[in-house]
Amino acid sequence: MNTDTKQSKHIRLIADIAIHQLDESIVSVEHLATGSTSKVFGVTTSASKYVLKVEKPGRRKCTSYRSDFAIRRALDDANLPVAEPIATGRDEQTDWALDRYCAGGHPARGAIPPAVSRQLGELLKALHAMPASGFGRVENTEHYLKGRFDSPINGLLSRFESPWPFSDEPLDRHPCIRAAPSLLQRLSSLETTLTTFAYGGAPVVVHSDLHEAQLQINDHTLTAVFDFNEAMVGRPEWDLASFYYFHGLACLQDLLDGYADDSDARRQLAATALHGGILIALHHGNRGKVLGKPHRIAAALRFLTHNLPTM
Repeated sequence: MNTDTKQSKHIRLIADIAIHQLDESIVSVEHLATGSTSKVFGVTTSASKYVLKVEKPGRRKCTSYRSDFAIRRALDDANLPVAEPIATGRDEQTDWALDRYCAGGHPARGAIPPAVSRQLGELLKALHAMPASGFGRVENTEHYLKGRFDSPINGLLSRFESPWPFSDEPLDRHPCIRAAPSLLQRLSSLETTLTTFAYGGAPVVVHSDLHEAQLQINDHTLTAVFDFNEAMVGRPEWDLASFYYFHGLACLQDLLDGYADDSDARRQLAATALHGGILIALHHGNRGKVLGKPHRIAAALRFLTHNLPTM
């Protein structure tokens, strides 16, 4: 039996285990996508459609299906737009998670409809109110939400790729600065500001990676937020910063309309989110170098060029 046939039989076995408790029969299983940690399959049954995520062999990062399940279950119970979690488990060798299929498509980066941004703000408000402790990547359990580290900086470094000033490399060696040396002074002037941001704020559960492929919309309505696999415990502005980095200030302001009632609070959150956005840009610049993806360095450079204070 060749490797592909063995893998197909293994996936079908996991699908059978996942669907068994639903008292439905499987009609088909088809491969949909492969990410850094998971292979994703569409499962059609006699009654419905589901999405099955299966831990990928040789993955660089660990999956967090159990904590992802717990977070989305709480949000789904509050009638907030996430893919409904059905079950999660493990066979003899592989973690898996089953979600109900959601129809729709992804918005364009930087062009999130205002109503969708506001809906996301409402969801983040509920997410950030969940009880949590510790810092950094969330422990992979359904029973509580706890970051794996005791300090905010170790927590930051468990999720983000050594952004300056929390890196062993000097700033002038950063891929973005090597590409645009004129940014060195503009960025170095923010060392105290960025350090204060990283140490500050009340820790909450944050999604941490709010690019457009994590959002599903249908007719200008947010139908699902995906992938809490990278969830971490840190200050709430990390989520605002992630959305700012990927989609720009105008989209962030729409999000804040759903997140905070007070206009002064919204202005302060936007200002603070910029500091997190700079750290996230530095993370993506480093990731671009590590992964050999120059487009990520270029995107980080654009954000820094447009958002760093002028001297």
